[in-house]
Amino acid sequence: MLVGELRPTGGYIDKNKAESIGYCPQDDIHFSALTVLQSIDYICRIHGLDPALLNNLII
Repeated sequence: MLVGELRPTGGYIDKNKAESIGYCPQDDIHFSALTVLQSIDYICRIHGLDPALLNNLII
C-alpha cells in the first residue's frame, strides 16, 4: 500500500508513526566465499545468537 500497488479497503491513517514503518529488501543474501554453515553462523552472530546454540541445532 505504501508504494500504491494495493488499494486500501478500510482502516485509518496515522501520519505521525514513521518509526513504525520498516523496510525489508527482497534481494537474496548470498556470501559466495562462505559455506552454508558459515553464512548461517555469520547471520546469527550479527543478531546476537550464541554460536554454540547454532551448532547444537544444525549439526
